[in-house]
Amino acid sequence: MFPDEASQRQFREWYIHKYRDRQPDVIIAVGLEPLRFMVAAHGKFFPGIPIIFCGLTEEMLDELKLDSHFTGVWAVAQPEETLKAALVLQPGTKHVVVVGGVGAYDRHLEAIARNSFRKHESELDFTYLTDLGMPALIERLKHLPDHTIVYHTSIMEDAEGTRFIDAKQSVPLVAGAAHAPVFVVDDVDLGNGTVGGYLVSFAAIGQTAAQMTVRVLNGEKPQDIPRVKAITTYMFDWRALKRWGLREENLPPGSIVLNRQFTIWESYKWYFIGGIALFALETFLIFALLWQRAGRTKAEKELAITYDRLRQAVEAGKSVGWDWDVKTGRDRWFGDLPTMFGIQSDTYCGDVSEFRRRIYPEDRELGWKVVADARQNRKPYVAEFRVVRTDGAVRWITARGQFSYAANGDAERMLGMAVDITERKQAEEALKKSEEKFSKAFRESPMAVTVTSAKDQRYIDVNETFERLTGWRRDEVIGRTPLDLDICAEPDDRMQLLEEIQTKGTVRNVEYRFRCKDGEERVGLRSAEGIEIENEPCILTVTADITERKRAQDAMQRQAQLIGQVHDALVTTDLKGSLTFWNQGATRVFGYSAEEALGKPLSFLYPEDQHSVLAQEIVAPVQEKGWHETEARVRSKSGREFPVHLSLALLKGAEGDTVGMIASAIDITERERAENAIRESEQRFRLVANTAPVMLWMSGRDKLCNYFNQPWLKFTGRPLEAELGNGWAELVHHEDLSSCLDTYTQAFDLRQSFKMQYRLRRHDGNYRWLSDIGVPRFNSDGSFAGYIGSCLDITDSKLAEESLASMGRRLIEAHEEERTWIARELHDDVNQRIALVAIGLERWSQHLPESAVDLHDYIQQARQRLSDVSKDIQALSHRLHSSKLEYLGIVAAANSYCKELSEQHKVRVEFSHLDIPRTLPMEISLCLFRVLQEALQNAVKHSGAQHFKVDLSGTPEEIRLSVSDAGVGFDWQAAMQGRGLGLISMRERLQLVKGDFSIKSDPGGGTTISARVPFVEDAQHRSIAV
Repeated sequence: MFPDEASQRQFREWYIHKYRDRQPDVIIAVGLEPLRFMVAAHGKFFPGIPIIFCGLTEEMLDELKLDSHFTGVWAVAQPEETLKAALVLQPGTKHVVVVGGVGAYDRHLEAIARNSFRKHESELDFTYLTDLGMPALIERLKHLPDHTIVYHTSIMEDAEGTRFIDAKQSVPLVAGAAHAPVFVVDDVDLGNGTVGGYLVSFAAIGQTAAQMTVRVLNGEKPQDIPRVKAITTYMFDWRALKRWGLREENLPPGSIVLNRQFTIWESYKWYFIGGIALFALETFLIFALLWQRAGRTKAEKELAITYDRLRQAVEAGKSVGWDWDVKTGRDRWFGDLPTMFGIQSDTYCGDVSEFRRRIYPEDRELGWKVVADARQNRKPYVAEFRVVRTDGAVRWITARGQFSYAANGDAERMLGMAVDITERKQAEEALKKSEEKFSKAFRESPMAVTVTSAKDQRYIDVNETFERLTGWRRDEVIGRTPLDLDICAEPDDRMQLLEEIQTKGTVRNVEYRFRCKDGEERVGLRSAEGIEIENEPCILTVTADITERKRAQDAMQRQAQLIGQVHDALVTTDLKGSLTFWNQGATRVFGYSAEEALGKPLSFLYPEDQHSVLAQEIVAPVQEKGWHETEARVRSKSGREFPVHLSLALLKGAEGDTVGMIASAIDITERERAENAIRESEQRFRLVANTAPVMLWMSGRDKLCNYFNQPWLKFTGRPLEAELGNGWAELVHHEDLSSCLDTYTQAFDLRQSFKMQYRLRRHDGNYRWLSDIGVPRFNSDGSFAGYIGSCLDITDSKLAEESLASMGRRLIEAHEEERTWIARELHDDVNQRIALVAIGLERWSQHLPESAVDLHDYIQQARQRLSDVSKDIQALSHRLHSSKLEYLGIVAAANSYCKELSEQHKVRVEFSHLDIPRTLPMEISLCLFRVLQEALQNAVKHSGAQHFKVDLSGTPEEIRLSVSDAGVGFDWQAAMQGRGLGLISMRERLQLVKGDFSIKSDPGGGTTISARVPFVEDAQHRSIAV
């Protein structure tokens, strides 16, 4: 009755509200959804009340658990028994066609049929037509092969989403179209052309449930009344048996045959007997006629009362009944006429043409065709259409009626009922619009949106942003799980998400790492919520790519570490004045550790007589101006009072609101003792604005922008009218304008997403770098609607990257120059002098002393030792500056280094290389060689392994280096945060050549260090040093 979740929820709330103050004696739940409702609400809203259930099978319970307050009748469907009876009735059967729908109840009966028929699949050809729309199903049934039977389960909803009343609508359509006898599940489907079978009797179920209810009302407890299974019986329609030539003597014993048509004698034998006795009964009939006249008068009175009661019931249900005399055209209406037609009366008599005029003009012809069809084909009249009230308002109604016919076959009258369904139609339209809005938001969202099944985690749908972000196409994703695609960088994150969804139902703003199709790992901010789609539990997940923001945060954290090491005291407070940050400089100046200071008020650093000065002359000016500089007297942990120079400013949050205050303090005791010596320069700490708010724009199909949001207008300082069309391009830097417009136009023509960077003039005249991402948007019908884009101010990020890269490059260049100088000094000076010593000894060995043999041996030994020293010094020179790398290239240098390290430490180093270009730039070769040196030295020193692998390979786009061992492994994240510089040095070197650096290591699981460098010559990175 209530197919959608909203209607079910509304009914449940109404039901609970209705009986909250008056508890019923017993509740009867008919069907699965009412039983689900009772299981969920029984303990809280209806405690202790007996529940009698019926109208469902025991298999439908699934995970539902019934306590002792529940008893009732289980329906038992046995399709196999029906199949056996059908095979006896039609022995030559070769094909069995099972017909069903896609509703929950339909799927349940289909599953029972499949299980029952599975043992017969080797004998018969089974076809399941359970995923078709009704028109397609009817067409298939019209063309069934010979020797076929049809088994109809249930069609409450077809594959096109059309809902049906199975017994009244689906069964007649299937039986009328099928080119084979149709067998059914239950007795309500018998008739309308179906043959029958071993049927569930809902009449018997209702009778048994009623008996149980009476027993409960008589005082019995539900736990004392056992749950029973309903009686099934063989029932067949005599008319269908005759239609398909099925012999009645082949029916199973005890079968019930309905709608039997008797012979003339069987039908009229009592008339013959009555005719013979007619003369004997004439006197009796005269008295009977007199008695009948009196009874008729009484019946007419009772009929008037019954009619009045019917009218009142119709009015209470917002319904209208009609009685149409077909011959005279007179039409009598009764019921809730004020609501439906605006007629201020509960009855109305008029001509049928007047009713036709009240039908909405667009529905009038179709509605009257349905009337004519029902009249001609002698079938029930069912229609939904709109009517126009007297005040002009339009109402939706559903009408059902039946014609009665005279002996000659002409229609005499039509009786029917109409129910106002305007609210239902409005709710359906609102739901449709809501679904369209969700679909549009799903497709055009700038964030990645996915829908997965809560049961098996398989993707049901993903939007275009997900495809762009991960590189996976929609057709590659649907039906597979995140684990299949290896999207989760840490699978435990997915399991934790599922656990929170099950316990809380929703997850908000959780960071996690995900892997793209090309193997790149990125950081996302994920929110998820459990939803239901077609009664199936699903998970809706929305992910924002925050990789760049995380990188910026990492850079800010590094800056915070640097700030923490500033020599001067640097502290922050919240709005209440409590300390929230305390660097090492503050510990040095005041003597308090961070643990001792954090959380205390700023005033605890001041003497008692300075508290008023702090409030009036320090805090108040900061709040008024936003910043302030002054000098004040403070007190250290030891009690010593001393002067400091204070620089204070308001601390802004991400939204630009004030979240506290930041202050730096410099001990100026020595300056004060020097009696006003040269004052140190003022120091101010300027807050760097956080990432500007995202600026949004939209354009139409004509490529002209038609919308800009307030952050954009605030950024440019211009009105909306100035930005519309191509007005925004006036603010683009002239060096970027051409490439900006070309990128936009090319992407627009191809309907592709784009990402570009350009400079835009801010309202103060300065040009700021923006990252602009645009995606195409489409209407609900798939037509192109234009573009939507977002811009982010990345000026600060660009400046920071350039500054860090420049500083790191200078440090490494200085380091490399120093190594080169040391190597040359050792080689050209020390080694030459030792060589001279060896030459001198060689000359001495040529003299012939008394014991020439002894002298010769001595000289040989001395020469060998000096030669070894020379080789060691040469090896040191090679380590500091590899000449092989400079003249022979990275492959020869790496191979030589691996051999030297292997011989020196008595370990096995396996080196391999593939497709390394000979023209590899020196800065890339040197970077990879230093990474190899650091990685191998760390592995030999710390891994405990004796076997190491080095792989150097190249592609047209990049050079890859990996160093791996099977040693003890280590916690690389902790190592990166430690005091060692090896891993940091490798990462910084690779960043200078735009490379990537990754570590895969677990304690006890070995270590693999990988480096990737793009093979792109860039004059900016030609010169690099260690």
